[in-house]
Amino acid sequence: MTLDPAKIGFKALLVASALFAVEHLQWLAGLVAGLAYGWLYIRTRNLWAPIIAHSVTNGALGACGDHGSLGFW
Repeated sequence: MTLDPAKIGFKALLVASALFAVEHLQWLAGLVAGLAYGWLYIRTRNLWAPIIAHSVTNGALGACGDHGSLGFW
């Protein structure tokens, strides 16, 4: 069974983003990032796009030395 990413509803995007936010110490930043990554997935229809975007975000924060805001580092 497959689901077309373009058919994901706004409510599903909000729920997934809220769950993403709960997993981060800075929940507001996590919510915004979750919405951005969800939008990227819907827009590109490719799960790798938000995965790579999340990796780039974490890498950039790590390179800047902002380890305090990264909950799992």
